[in-house]
Amino acid sequence: MWRRHLVNSNGIMWRMGLGVALFGMLAVVACGPGEAPSPTSTATSAPKTVTPQLVATPTPTATAVPTPTPGPKRGGTLNRFNFTDTRFGTMDPNLETSARDVLIVSSNFNQLLRYDPLKSSELVPDMAKSWKISADGKGFVFTLRDDAKFIDGTPVTPEDVVYSLRRIVGELGAAASNTRIGPSLKQAWSGADVTGANEVTVKTTVASAMFLGQLGSANVKIVPKQVLEATEKKLFATAASPVGAGPFKLTKWQRDVVVEQERYQGYVTSYKEGGGLPYLDGMRTYVIKDSSAQIAAIEGGQVDLWPRYQSLDASQGKAVKSFLGDKVIVGQYPQAGFMVQHLNMKRPVFQDTKVVKAMWVAMDRKTLNELVFEGGLVVGAIVDPDVFPEAALPMSEVYSYPGMKEPDYALAKKLLADAGYPNGFEVEVIVQNAGWIQDATQVLIAGFAKAGIRAKPVVVDVAAAQKSLDTGLFDVGYVYVGGFDTPQPLEPFMAAWMTKSPRNRSGAGDPELDRMITEAGTTLDPKQRNEKIRGIQRYIYSNMSQGTIPLGVPKDVLAQRTYVKGYAPSLTYIDGAMFDTTWLDR
Repeated sequence: MWRRHLVNSNGIMWRMGLGVALFGMLAVVACGPGEAPSPTSTATSAPKTVTPQLVATPTPTATAVPTPTPGPKRGGTLNRFNFTDTRFGTMDPNLETSARDVLIVSSNFNQLLRYDPLKSSELVPDMAKSWKISADGKGFVFTLRDDAKFIDGTPVTPEDVVYSLRRIVGELGAAASNTRIGPSLKQAWSGADVTGANEVTVKTTVASAMFLGQLGSANVKIVPKQVLEATEKKLFATAASPVGAGPFKLTKWQRDVVVEQERYQGYVTSYKEGGGLPYLDGMRTYVIKDSSAQIAAIEGGQVDLWPRYQSLDASQGKAVKSFLGDKVIVGQYPQAGFMVQHLNMKRPVFQDTKVVKAMWVAMDRKTLNELVFEGGLVVGAIVDPDVFPEAALPMSEVYSYPGMKEPDYALAKKLLADAGYPNGFEVEVIVQNAGWIQDATQVLIAGFAKAGIRAKPVVVDVAAAQKSLDTGLFDVGYVYVGGFDTPQPLEPFMAAWMTKSPRNRSGAGDPELDRMITEAGTTLDPKQRNEKIRGIQRYIYSNMSQGTIPLGVPKDVLAQRTYVKGYAPSLTYIDGAMFDTTWLDR
């Protein structure tokens, strides 16, 4: 497998005429496999059902005769891997909120609401039994279960729910440090109170079309108020301490080696009345950082499925399918996400909008799709029309804007000359040494050169790359794939283009764009909201003045052993990590 990686990466450089490798080998980008998600929007549009495109097998194999699928079986341990351990060394679900963290932490805790693990765009109850919305759209009243208990035997109370929500939005100090869903919820947040024996009321400042769906994010976990207040500094730091009410409980945590969990017998969820979940006896998550070892783990049977983040690349998917044949399902799955290139708009060179536009039209998205994604990139899109057809712009319209379908080097050179850079300029590009990101960056750097932009790669590890974006210490950021926190098509604009969003790494903003995004978020009629989302896209493409430059929406290549049932890749990177519906047919 490692050798196949080298051939693929060198093949890209050879076809581009670069001759010498700028970066190292192509690594693994993770994901999760399974049955095709069947998106049905809860908050903004109704995404059509999308069937994953199976990755071609180089050598055809005989088709097995289908046999009836039995019902869920109990027992067994699901083995999987994560490419890293949690960032901050805890199991705190309000702190460890990136995709790589959630895959480890999520299944220890339950939620107020959640997205259906088998239909990931559908909002369903979890700790809540039901909810109602006030006439003015600014109040959400939740009736809670009265039979949920944390693993220490104490009941999950309305006070725990209110405490958890307040912690997530930052009302209780900076301890939660939730930089993903917390700021999004806070935009409309007015408060939360216990309003009955099993009732919680959450209020917003405005009637928000997004808020209810945001409460279903996998980052909105319920933690025990009493325990957390007593042990704030130590809670979640060891295998003995995570006190949640999720489907699994932690039994072993060897940092950077393995996380082990067993079935929590007292788990209840309104998603499936009558109990019975989870089906598995337990889960084992290996921390495997080396890409060749990750491939070997699934080919050799050490792990049963590929996590949603980071995903396989197309060539790896084909190789895994070729090696395992009918023992594995390999498919290309849509996601609610986006891929962008960040410019640091505080750098003097990017103060001129003509230079920014030159960068937009010099991005070689076409070659990126052909050589790195092998056709699995929706080139230039911010919202995937396959997932959100009512909210996305038609691709014919996206391609009507200069540079979106293929680069326009002549226009880029003219813009640079008009800006006073007839001979181009030099810029540093952060390169994350994580798999396909290196290949993607080398494609884009080659394109910049054709426009006269001399880009110097600065290769750093994952942590250093993230820090450079968070602190603004970059000229051009690494190719960034952002997953939505919820499957709602307004999310990428709130996350990456709103001026004060922590995920807008460009350091600049546009008041008019902020106004448009805010207006769309308070438009309750789905049809009108979708048209406003289309208007936002037209504004971004027409101006090309934003420091967050869309490259496209990638499809993820995922793999799972055929005996893994009751699991479907979620539309977001952070959902689908509870594994309470997953079972093993062996």
